[in-house]
Amino acid sequence: MKLKGAIIGISGYGNVHYTDLIQYCKDGRIEFVGATVINREQEQEKCALLESMGCKIYDDYKVMLKDLSGKIDFCSIPTGILHHKDMTIEALRRKINVLVEKPAAPDMESVQAMQLAEKEANCFAAVGFQYNYQESTARVKEAILSGKIGRILHLKGLCLWPRNSSYYARNNWSGKMTFNGLTVNDAPFSNATAHYLMLLLFFAGMTMDTGAEPVRVTGRLFRANPGIESCDAAELHYILEDGTPLDYSCSHSCRMEKGPILKVIGEKGEIVWTPKMAEIRTANGTEVITVATEQTVIRGSMWEAFFDKLSGGKRFITTLELAGLHSKAVDLAFRDIPVQTVENVEIITGADNSFRYVIPGFEQVLLEQFDAPVDGAAIL
Repeated sequence: MKLKGAIIGISGYGNVHYTDLIQYCKDGRIEFVGATVINREQEQEKCALLESMGCKIYDDYKVMLKDLSGKIDFCSIPTGILHHKDMTIEALRRKINVLVEKPAAPDMESVQAMQLAEKEANCFAAVGFQYNYQESTARVKEAILSGKIGRILHLKGLCLWPRNSSYYARNNWSGKMTFNGLTVNDAPFSNATAHYLMLLLFFAGMTMDTGAEPVRVTGRLFRANPGIESCDAAELHYILEDGTPLDYSCSHSCRMEKGPILKVIGEKGEIVWTPKMAEIRTANGTEVITVATEQTVIRGSMWEAFFDKLSGGKRFITTLELAGLHSKAVDLAFRDIPVQTVENVEIITGADNSFRYVIPGFEQVLLEQFDAPVDGAAIL
């Protein structure tokens, strides 16, 4: 039997989920039953295609979920961070399983409310941390748990991704802490580079399906762009539940682009992960694991796992519990580290009259910290 589904939002990043799911419809794998579209006048072509498939278009997601309760297997929620909690809870309350985009929610209070709804509904929500679903990620996790690099001493991550003014103008909540009374907590580590902080937390987990909980954090949060409420650069030093340090640094207010690059440093070796390959380096040599780079392939692994779970299978998914570790890391950072406004910033203007802010010297500090040796690590 075909799985029956719905989607909330088909514009912005919603177009990515829409495009994926349309292809699964054309392949005969699923059936689109409903779609919430609040800007139909801008999406007439997509709406016409959906309706030609027998999909009903709604302008209110609550009306859609009430109407389709008991009639569909899942709902895709590729909406803004601030809406994840309410939309996921509403779907679960209607006994509809969910795939919600990453991050699960902007804070732990929201994740816990989603988990309660999940438990009461006896349904499930999967989270779109797509790298968690990859075969390459499972192989890295197997290498860690099998002891190839020995006991983990330190985890590190670095992602320098310059973003200009158009990035923050793409929606009405980008760079905000709250919007219309809803928590957003938008920042480089909570949104654009969230996949990589999540991966580090996942790699540190004691079993194949779990991650490690961050319990403390120190560091620095900087705001170079005066037009945002949140930060656009972060240097974060976490301590995990077993005492292992995890350092994660990221910036949109930088000159160079570098990363993401992750390191899992052990007593007998280290693993270096990038979006192209993961290298397991030990005294016996280097094992290379290819990481999928084609986005449709990466997302395909996520959808296949989700569909398998909907069909009663046992494939790994990123649960709210696992994704909640990332939300906990975000919560800790904003609770314990004040955002500092940078006064002496550089402004770089692009050929298209866009502009971006740069914190002088900060990226060099992050690079030096990332490359600094770790006590007790194997000398390879």
